[in-house]
Amino acid sequence: MPLKRQAIRVSDIRYRFKTPAFEFMFQWVLGMQTNRGSEVGESFYAASLVTENDPRSWVAAWTQVARQVEQRAAAALAAGHAVSAREAYLRAYVYNRAALMCIDPFDAAARPAWQHAVECFRRSAALADPVVEPVSVPCGGVDLPGYFVAPGDGQAKRKTLLMIGGGDTYVEDLYLIIGPAAVKRGYNLLIVDLPGQGGLPFDGLYMRPDTENQIPQVVDYALSRPEVDGAQLAAYGISYGGYILPRALSVERRIRATAVCSALSDFHAWMTPTPASVRFVTHPDSLLVKTIVRTRYLKPSLILLDTYAWRWGAKSYADMLDVAKDFTLDPARIACPLLSIVGEKEYTHSAVSRTFQDDAIKANRNPQSRLIVVKASDGGDAHAIGTNLSLMAQLVFDWLDEVLAAKPSMSASAQG
Repeated sequence: MPLKRQAIRVSDIRYRFKTPAFEFMFQWVLGMQTNRGSEVGESFYAASLVTENDPRSWVAAWTQVARQVEQRAAAALAAGHAVSAREAYLRAYVYNRAALMCIDPFDAAARPAWQHAVECFRRSAALADPVVEPVSVPCGGVDLPGYFVAPGDGQAKRKTLLMIGGGDTYVEDLYLIIGPAAVKRGYNLLIVDLPGQGGLPFDGLYMRPDTENQIPQVVDYALSRPEVDGAQLAAYGISYGGYILPRALSVERRIRATAVCSALSDFHAWMTPTPASVRFVTHPDSLLVKTIVRTRYLKPSLILLDTYAWRWGAKSYADMLDVAKDFTLDPARIACPLLSIVGEKEYTHSAVSRTFQDDAIKANRNPQSRLIVVKASDGGDAHAIGTNLSLMAQLVFDWLDEVLAAKPSMSASAQG
């Protein structure tokens, strides 16, 4: 991602760090408190151990706090305190996950660190009520990792939300973003990593533009479950997930309504550096470093660039830009009602983001479609409204409840 655009992911309100990558993830961690994924005291203590622009100190700080919380979880579990163990393991996942941001995915330490974080999440999931069930979703000859959560006994057919994450999320993150909110409102939740997301690049499964060939197979799996009411299937995608779902909706008509947050329709335009002639690879003697070595707070951003190259299966950022040319979508092909949510800063400061938000709603012929720009004064101006998950859930589910309760519009029925 071009460094000049990276800061758009962060609200103008700064909590702790001058380093944009640190501040973005710190705000993300604090946002997780909504669904019991973090505590302010633990989070600010970890932040107090971090040196600005020093990825090693970031990893050490969050790992230290994660280990402390894990120890409390293990002790609680051994003493039979299941609720305490569940909550502590969930927070331990988030703190381990925060450390992952500054571990280069090409480093040998990356995969074990990711696996340890997932282990913490799964220990919490096994103790959850309702249970957070690990699932494997068949897609193109491989099994994609995911989770399914059903309110109550899980026997009755219910409204179901399929959620797809972003370009640097892990499927476990998605539960913390929206899982408890879905359950409270009586929705089943299916979350899944598609190729390129989560830990799948470790196994050579990289980003693919043809989401119209991936999402239908995920929908097949959802509809195979007896708990899912096929007439009330909805979807929600954040960031890169806001590309995945709209493109898939060009062919997938079984999804009744879709919400997206911080969505984009042209990844090549978003990721192209300025000047456009700059091409670089992500190693210490790269053109990037030679060109902008004087830029402050560069080190964490270099790791993020490596992360994106890794997810796209590219050996350099220049290669990734070439691959990204195929990652486009036509909003006019979306037939179902569409809710587009975006933070005020992203909407006003990024022409690429604003163009999608405006065009998607104008092109969609359904009168139930909406564009909502969340203001900084709402406390949710960060990327994907990560600093106000309660508001995000309210916007998504209130709209979905209204759309799913209504009869399908004539235009949507005709195109289905």
